[in-house]
Amino acid sequence: ALRYFQRALSRLARDRRSNAVLTLLPDPSPHDPERMAESAQESGMIREAVSQLPEVDQLFVRLFFVEGLNATEVARTMGKGTSAVRMRKMRILERLREILEGHEGEDNP
Repeated sequence: ALRYFQRALSRLARDRRSNAVLTLLPDPSPHDPERMAESAQESGMIREAVSQLPEVDQLFVRLFFVEGLNATEVARTMGKGTSAVRMRKMRILERLREILEGHEGEDNP
């Protein structure tokens, strides 16, 4: 989904016929207190979910999402194969999804 969004945004950015592309970009600075509170709550939930992962998986999350490394760079850093790293990333994301869906179920009985 992220690659699809990046490609679509790139196509729109190359389209110089109008400034319509600027209206499609999300506002990166939430000034609304409700949005800020919602964002803080979501960040807290994600941090909590990541903290429930094993330490090795937490390291993968840090390398991918905090440091911004790609699968090849993570594989080189961890001494693993690129395909193994991609598979691990998919499993980690699936586990995080399960944890976060569990939190949603607790909030809405």
